[in-house]
Amino acid sequence: MLRTPGQPITKHPPHSKKPMNGMRDMKLFEAIKLFDRARMGEVSSATREWFFAYNEENNHYGGRLWELFRFVGDVDISTITIDDLRAWTSSLRDKDTRFTDHPYREQQAGGLSQDSYRNFIRSARQFFKWLVDEGHLTNSPAERLSVPPPSHDEPKAIAIDDAMSVLTAAHWFRLRDESYYRILLCGAKHSELDRLVLDNLKLDHNQAVIHRRRGTNSYRPITLALDRLTVDVLRRWLSVRSNLVSTSTSDSQLLFTGRQEDFRYCVRGNIVLGLRNEALIHVLASSAARAGGVASILRSSVNLQRRTAKVIEKGRNGFQIPRIIHLDQDACDTVADWLAVAPPGEYLFPGVHGQLTTSGVYQIVTGLATAAQVSENANPHAWRHAWSLEALRAGADFVTVAKVLGNKPETVMLNYARWTDRDIRERYDQFNWKNKNGHSRE
Repeated sequence: MLRTPGQPITKHPPHSKKPMNGMRDMKLFEAIKLFDRARMGEVSSATREWFFAYNEENNHYGGRLWELFRFVGDVDISTITIDDLRAWTSSLRDKDTRFTDHPYREQQAGGLSQDSYRNFIRSARQFFKWLVDEGHLTNSPAERLSVPPPSHDEPKAIAIDDAMSVLTAAHWFRLRDESYYRILLCGAKHSELDRLVLDNLKLDHNQAVIHRRRGTNSYRPITLALDRLTVDVLRRWLSVRSNLVSTSTSDSQLLFTGRQEDFRYCVRGNIVLGLRNEALIHVLASSAARAGGVASILRSSVNLQRRTAKVIEKGRNGFQIPRIIHLDQDACDTVADWLAVAPPGEYLFPGVHGQLTTSGVYQIVTGLATAAQVSENANPHAWRHAWSLEALRAGADFVTVAKVLGNKPETVMLNYARWTDRDIRERYDQFNWKNKNGHSRE
């Protein structure tokens, strides 16, 4: 259980040394709060939370600097030494869980990855450098902390076959939810559609029979006239419905099946969820935008003729400077379909209770992956990696990929050009000078 800042919270021995820098005494927690406030408006909220976060609702602290505070306690910043920081990094190496303070991912067993460990060290180096730059310290105890290189593990990209499976699942849910919405427009009620079974459809006659309550446990059949668009969408939904049929016997004959866990509802808050989600996943897949960027898109910034939109993401110095993302035709078509039925609002992708959040984007994408039975590299950032990796495989230069991602070319080289062993073998054979000059043996 987290304790109130200022109390001893670990068994790490308290410091008894006097300040060495000739500065006024400043406690670590105060310094972290100053650092956080100083970066307000300079970096994105997500970047701030990466360093330090506080949730007032549950009095929960998080972030990489909070882990440092939990280890050394609320000591004077001038008494923190390189030995203290090395002891902290050693404790990080010994961790047996991950995602402990993540805003929307559940804690998992297993130690930190090399990249996560690297990010903790980077956060400490940036924090103490800022204290020196601001005059709170004369030198940084973290300057000599060694920053490990990025890992060279297998790519973090979602596999293309898996990505296509997720896009297909998104289309199935889109057809289901659009059919549901269209029948609502024909005069049905939500409770009536929840009981609608296959035998109630008379599509050859453009009709559906619903059962309307007229008393306690008493219903009367009502025949709804269906317009041609509704019938067309229903036929397309019926052609794929078997892919989402529940194993539950009670659910197998319901027209609107597949209603478990993430996709229980078809329409909420006047939002046709399947239409919104299909447009969202196509925007994510085609633009290589970050999850927070997708959540930030304003309707006014979308230009379907030019196939562009504007996003506000991290990496733009935090000054709310938008950047242009590019969309393929599938993304534009699904966005146009979504906007045709979307409720009024400022954001392209609204949530049920306001703007869709980064966490909401994550839940939608991973929920679709689960429905498509995809479990590896299924988070939103994996789609960003997939775009960059496939572009590089196709021969794109680092500058072009960096422009699409909104990164620097060196960032693409370090973090996104993660080749598989098969990629390396193919490229080795392609670029081997002996093969190119006819010197390989017959």
